[in-house]
Amino acid sequence: MPQHRRGAVERALAALGALLLLGGIGAFARADPAGARALQLEVFLNGQTTKLVGAFRQEADGALSAERKELREVGIDPGGGAGDDLVSLEALPELTYSYDEPRQRIDVQLPLARRMPHAIDARGAVDEIGPSVSGTGLVLNYTLFASSVTGLGRLKDKPWLDFSGGSAQLDARVFTPLGVLNQTAILGTTTLHDVEALRLDTSIAYADPSTAIVYRGGDLVSGGPTWTRPIRMGGVQASRSFGLRPDIVTAPLPSVTGSAAVPSTVDVLVNNVRTFSREVPAGPYSITNLPTFSGNGTARVVLREATGREVETSLPFFVSPSLLREGLYDFSAQAGFPRLFYALKSNTYTTIPVATGSVRYGLTDALTIETHAEGGGGLMNGGVGLVSNIGGLGILSFAGRASRHGRDTGYQAYAGVETSLWGINFGAATQRSFGRFSDLASITNQFAPFDIDFGLKGGPGGRDPVDDGLVTGSIAASARPVQALDRISIGIPLYGWGSSVGLSLIDLRSGTGERSRIIGASYSQQIWQRASLSIHAFAGIGERGDYGVAASFSMPLGDFANATSGVVANGRGAYAMAEVSRGLGQEPGSYGYRARVAEGSGTSARTAAGAYRSGYGRIEGSVDAADGGARGTLEADGAIVLTGDGVHLGNRVDDAFAVVSVGAPDIEVLHQNRPVGRTGRSGTLLVPGLVANQKNRIAINPAGLPVSAHVAQTHETVVPADRAGVRVDFGVEASTPSAVVVLHDAEGKPLRAGLRGWLEGRKESFVVGYDGRAYVRELKATNRVRIETAPGECGAEFEFAPGAEDRQVVLGPLACL
Repeated sequence: MPQHRRGAVERALAALGALLLLGGIGAFARADPAGARALQLEVFLNGQTTKLVGAFRQEADGALSAERKELREVGIDPGGGAGDDLVSLEALPELTYSYDEPRQRIDVQLPLARRMPHAIDARGAVDEIGPSVSGTGLVLNYTLFASSVTGLGRLKDKPWLDFSGGSAQLDARVFTPLGVLNQTAILGTTTLHDVEALRLDTSIAYADPSTAIVYRGGDLVSGGPTWTRPIRMGGVQASRSFGLRPDIVTAPLPSVTGSAAVPSTVDVLVNNVRTFSREVPAGPYSITNLPTFSGNGTARVVLREATGREVETSLPFFVSPSLLREGLYDFSAQAGFPRLFYALKSNTYTTIPVATGSVRYGLTDALTIETHAEGGGGLMNGGVGLVSNIGGLGILSFAGRASRHGRDTGYQAYAGVETSLWGINFGAATQRSFGRFSDLASITNQFAPFDIDFGLKGGPGGRDPVDDGLVTGSIAASARPVQALDRISIGIPLYGWGSSVGLSLIDLRSGTGERSRIIGASYSQQIWQRASLSIHAFAGIGERGDYGVAASFSMPLGDFANATSGVVANGRGAYAMAEVSRGLGQEPGSYGYRARVAEGSGTSARTAAGAYRSGYGRIEGSVDAADGGARGTLEADGAIVLTGDGVHLGNRVDDAFAVVSVGAPDIEVLHQNRPVGRTGRSGTLLVPGLVANQKNRIAINPAGLPVSAHVAQTHETVVPADRAGVRVDFGVEASTPSAVVVLHDAEGKPLRAGLRGWLEGRKESFVVGYDGRAYVRELKATNRVRIETAPGECGAEFEFAPGAEDRQVVLGPLACL
């Protein structure tokens, strides 16, 4: 091919390739949405700003679209579908919009029915609690008790105080970051030489706050719904504990929905107490998790527009812990060997393994379903239940379960209602057993060995009644499920009178067929501002002489003490009583007392008691004189805590605690802004009563520190783990060589406040205050300071000698040159 022809062909092929390439690019641009623009636009709805910025997409033809979830967040209802679906605004019915490109905002016009409610959580922002922490150590709670009884007629012949018995109740636990090992026991005596030990519970537990689950091994109590009966066993358990997560609201709380034509204010009043107030934009709104009281009530929702117009609606509600929020579940699962004769014998377990499990689940906010199953020793038992909120007026509960034990089959049914109608609180429940119904609580006593020695003599022929099966037989009989149980209670508040009336009825037919019916009534009346009158009465239906009436009048004596007088009558007689008392506070240094007199038919009693709480524990004593005899008691309780920094004494430690180290004695320590004691000689204080898995604010009052002391901070927030201890170290340097140095410039004027300076040889800086005064720490005999000034830097040298402990050393004025 000639050269010029080849060149022409190459040029033609190149041109054709370029055309094809350009065509492909153009086709790709039309098919790919990459040609669209991403926009961040301020959103207006019907001319009102939402104070929100939404992510939109402008297509090549100028149309706007957005993801479905993005439209919901800015208040536009895009209909059902996946949240990440791209939705064109033109495709939404009854919606128009205008895009203001210079201002980068979009104004969407749509009817109220197409708007998403403005969602408000009345709880507000949930405070992040943070992980709980635990140190390592040992806690021993103790309660020591001693008593003496003697006859008043023998006071001349014998000493008045004859020791008649004593006991020590001990609760010891070892806490570590991996869990808590717990042991409880009782040491008791009736003479000085006869001491017996009784083991109560031994267990190890680990609490996981992230999942709100507690894992436990050892002695435990089985869990389950209210219509089941728990048992004690030795084994393993895993259960939900919402106490580990105080940020979780378990019960469904009332919610409010409405619509505002213009920007307005919404106030929510529960039982005439304002619990919530918030501004809402124009359009629909929803307020969830309204703070309320447990039980029933009525929420008044007041919508107040900017024009002053008010619209009020009422919302009845019923809040109950028996309901779970939608999607929330609670459970308990355990397996092991049933324990018998708890608090009577230390180590009596059956050899037959059993297991139980239960689950509660919030199907909706208004409906919670429950299931329970248990088995072992030839028993199979299972049931289901439900708890429902009936229109905000009350709670309705149903449950049913069936059992099979050997060849015996039985059933049990339960129904209950709690409601409030016309201001009257009403509660009723009924339980029925059919056939040969059995559960673990009833059959485990059949496994009891009949050769247990309780030391109980006096049975037939002087034999031990347990050896004859008399005690275990009666226990097994009493443990049978009730054949029928009916309960009714009515509470009638008389608001105009400041009083209330209560009525109750219990009809019980035990597992052995014995029937008991008791009717009760109560009346309470508020008198003046703080005094009250109350009357309580009960009577056994069909049982002669089984009745009781008690009337009392109570009034305060100042801010702490209280006086009570009353009359008590029953089938055995009647007597009158009068009492003056003061409750013992939780603060060290608090005291309490009680003086009581009772006189009546066959009764003449006098009681005097006093109690005192120090920083190391509580002590209480009492003297009773009645029926020709006298009895004196003395009780003391407290805690001994062993941690890595030593032994600490204090009041009982039932939950979490802190060992506060200040570094100086006699410094006031506060927990949640409440004084809890002063540091001892070692500069430390044991602070019980901390709430596990919640924020606890520990602070010190620096007013008691020496003027030469230095403290980096005066308060700290800690989150202790369940039943564990933490150390709070404020790092007070009680004898820091320091002085107030007064600095002037070359003209003799005080240096300007706010200048920063350094002590030569130290990295930590200080700040010059008013009148050129600067607080400088860690001084030596000879010192030099440097101060940053606007022109550059100046310095001063000075000598230092410590002064009196209670006086601050002041040096200067010094010229800073």
